[in-house]
Amino acid sequence: MSTPRTVETSLRYGDCGARWGNLAAPSGAFAVGDEFAFAGEEGRRVVRRVLPFPTDPAKRLVHYEAAPD
Repeated sequence: MSTPRTVETSLRYGDCGARWGNLAAPSGAFAVGDEFAFAGEEGRRVVRRVLPFPTDPAKRLVHYEAAPD
């Protein structure tokens, strides 16, 4: 697990809910268990899955959920 970092909201991809969502991120930018926070927003998120991005091999589809308190 890595130290939480700040991520720009522009990385959000597709649908997202109050406690989960997806990012379109560069390959290697995230690993399962990484924690992050969105710039300008409260709360930490934790990466649960990292999958190949369907239309761009240089990107990954990163699924996150709200981190437990």
